[in-house]
Amino acid sequence: DRLLKEMQATVNSIVAMSALDCDAMPLPEFTHKYQAQVSLIGIQFKWTLDSEDALYNAKTEKGIMNTTNKKHMARLNDLVVMNMQSDQELRQHGKWTRRKLETMITVDVHQRDVFDEVVKKRIRDPEDFEWQ
Repeated sequence: DRLLKEMQATVNSIVAMSALDCDAMPLPEFTHKYQAQVSLIGIQFKWTLDSEDALYNAKTEKGIMNTTNKKHMARLNDLVVMNMQSDQELRQHGKWTRRKLETMITVDVHQRDVFDEVVKKRIRDPEDFEWQ
């Protein structure tokens, strides 16, 4: 029981740190610092934070939805560029780095598609039924 509690506390601590780092660190540094699952959670934190911020401010800040969409696209493009590195370069960060990046790209493509729909439907409120 004690071992389980310690493991849970450790995972909780790592994920909490990643939640802060995902907004503060450059994407390559963040991605290489954490294990695959934590890196994946980090880009989902970032997408959620940026998307919710855009939705809450869409009624007062003209263009924020398109600006946020461009920010999402830039992150996706950065992941693709990172994945285009040679196997030798990526293995410096661990033998599963390419798989981690491919998974992050797959999830980010889905997130991009969701936000594209939000923009196309002109949703301006996180409580809007159309997007839930």
